[in-house]
Amino acid sequence: VQKNLEQFNKYLLEYKYRDVKPIATKLLHVGYVLIAGFSLYNEILSLRTEDKTTEFAEFKRLVHNSFASSEITKIGKHYARLGLDRLATHHDVNRAYKFRIKAVHPDKIKGGSEADRLEMNELSKKVNESKEVLLLEENRVAFSGLQFQFKYLDPIKTIREDLQKKIRELLESGAYVEVKKMHVSVRENLGQIAALVHPPLNVPELQVNLTGKIKDHFKSLRIAINTYWRERKYVELQSSLSRLHQLEDLFIHDADIVNENETWKGIKSDIEAEIDKLAEVLKIFLKDHGEDKAFQEINDFALKLVRIGRILDGLPDFKSVVFLKMRNVLDACLEKSWGFPFLFRLGLILEQGENIDEVEGDANVAKSIVSEFPHFGEVRTFSWNEETVQKPVEQSIKEICGEIFISSRTTPDPGDKKMLLNYYQQYEECFNTFFNNFISPDADRKMLISKVMNCARDLQPSSIDKWDNSVINVLPFLLAGVFAYFTLCKSGESFNRLSEVNAKDDNSKVLMKAHPVQVLTILNILSRPQLPNHLMEVKTGEGKSFILGSCAAVLAILGFNVAVVCYSEYLSSRDNALFNEIFEDFGIRNYVSYSRITKMREAEVAKVANIREKTLELFKRSSNVSNSSQQTISPSHMVSNKGKDGTYSLSTAAETSMTDNDSEEASNSMSTTAVDCTVSSEISPAVTRKTIILADEVDVFFSSSYYGQSYTQLALIEDPLVSNLLRRIWMERTTTHLNLRRIQSWPEYAKLLSKYSTWRHIIDTEVRAMLADVFFFQ
Repeated sequence: VQKNLEQFNKYLLEYKYRDVKPIATKLLHVGYVLIAGFSLYNEILSLRTEDKTTEFAEFKRLVHNSFASSEITKIGKHYARLGLDRLATHHDVNRAYKFRIKAVHPDKIKGGSEADRLEMNELSKKVNESKEVLLLEENRVAFSGLQFQFKYLDPIKTIREDLQKKIRELLESGAYVEVKKMHVSVRENLGQIAALVHPPLNVPELQVNLTGKIKDHFKSLRIAINTYWRERKYVELQSSLSRLHQLEDLFIHDADIVNENETWKGIKSDIEAEIDKLAEVLKIFLKDHGEDKAFQEINDFALKLVRIGRILDGLPDFKSVVFLKMRNVLDACLEKSWGFPFLFRLGLILEQGENIDEVEGDANVAKSIVSEFPHFGEVRTFSWNEETVQKPVEQSIKEICGEIFISSRTTPDPGDKKMLLNYYQQYEECFNTFFNNFISPDADRKMLISKVMNCARDLQPSSIDKWDNSVINVLPFLLAGVFAYFTLCKSGESFNRLSEVNAKDDNSKVLMKAHPVQVLTILNILSRPQLPNHLMEVKTGEGKSFILGSCAAVLAILGFNVAVVCYSEYLSSRDNALFNEIFEDFGIRNYVSYSRITKMREAEVAKVANIREKTLELFKRSSNVSNSSQQTISPSHMVSNKGKDGTYSLSTAAETSMTDNDSEEASNSMSTTAVDCTVSSEISPAVTRKTIILADEVDVFFSSSYYGQSYTQLALIEDPLVSNLLRRIWMERTTTHLNLRRIQSWPEYAKLLSKYSTWRHIIDTEVRAMLADVFFFQ
């Protein structure tokens, strides 16, 4: 009874009215049995003894709370005493009485004790009482309609009020999928339980009522959208638009709810038309203004641009439209002869928030415009150069501090700061020479590359053992060449264009160039007589990407393979893209790699053998063969693993040197580690370069998750037999006592084991893992 009552209430809450009907019918019959038979049993039991057990008390409470407790329920015991059902007629009562009285009449007892005769006499009186009660038609009518008083049906009696309250809450919270589910179920299935209560539920009336509430919500959303658009409250507007769009998608085929003339598409078109008007105002500005007037009224132009930018910032649904319109406006600026300096000045106004305070938050919108569009690349560089603290080189060198770690002992490392200053001065002189010689648009910048490569070609040590003063002394020249080429490629054109119109101004701040701290970091780490095992720490915002990229370029030019490793795939890809053009033009692209630490390990292992392929070959070779003599690796050397994506796989236990974990911790540090990756001539005689690791986020590299840990490579076994077993476990997941022994009796398991009989321990381990996962699956 308790189980059915719980299921009954659960289905009601989930609007599964089709499933409610059979449970309600079952409970109806059970209720009459309880009110009749249990009432009589309870009376007889009370005459003999008082049952004080917890179970009996709970059962009485269940009957009382879930079915009925009125005086009418007392009629039930008379039906039970005469053996009648709830639909018994006057004739049925008389016939049942005659049959029952014969069985309990005192004359039936012959030779019985006086106590037995008294008991039979008492029973006869009760049978007569039951007959008298049930011969009254009003009592029979009352009992036959008792079902409508069953308390478990109360939620159906109040379902109209409950659903109206619930739909208001769901609409206000934006739970529109639940609203749709309720609406469909009321329309299609609620009628099946309407007659369970008296008076019956008026389903059409309730459906009209719920439909009206949904329509009213549509109307309120449209009013809110118009208000928010008029008041330029874009964040609130976006929320209302998203809700309207979702609601409309769910009810688009309900003509009683969605008006074709007031759809989200229509509102979207209206907003896009307004965006067109705002963009057109800016185009007219550019068309009607000459250079002098445009610069005079540039603040007005900036404010109009910010007004469109508010939509870009606050209405993601219209981002593509707004972005296209704004890009067209900015492109139109560049078509003017004075467009480039105008855009530069405009970008500075937006970046600095000058005279842009029409609405709170406009300054942030202006900054987002600068960061969003490539037209303001020079402004971003200018701002970065402005904001970055530029200390005198001498002060930066003075503040450099270091320590030497040997056998857990730490000693100060004063370094040769005088020599470092000398190297920097050489770098600066070379950089300026390169820049001045090749900044002209007519200059052949390939000559710069040739100068650098020719210098390096005579030195290429290709080994850390040959890292001496002959290499160190030319580092300033090589580094200056790399950074000069980087600066010319990234910002040389912008510098020239600004210089054409502002020759008197210092336009160097639009140059994307290395700052002294970045140059000093590289010179400090590479000017050591022993190259490996150095850690360098720089502050946040001092540009590790610059340091790593240029350092990798110099080392590759000197004949090394360089692996720049990081814990993040995104950061690795981003930094690689920054220097990709330089790597390509210097012809060192094949010698510099950016990757996560684990990907680098994969590449190193692959130079020796493809462990995954070897594992799969072993696994397949031993299929259908037990204790094969051809096996080169014992099954005991294989381990079962479950990957992060939930797939099950097999891997060798012989591992490399790092785990496949991603730490989210990070600091602003880097390290160099020289690794001897020379492979014997038997494998690949062409490989001669040594590999140097540049480790970004070095605290992650040396954390307990990576350094000193094993890196397990996984080989996935894909087979339809595995899929069949997985599917069977999923289908049987709710079965009681689902365990390994039971699964081993399935034909799916037997077929898999038959094919891979050598690997039973692997299969059983994976099945246990599958069971653990399916039990806790949410």
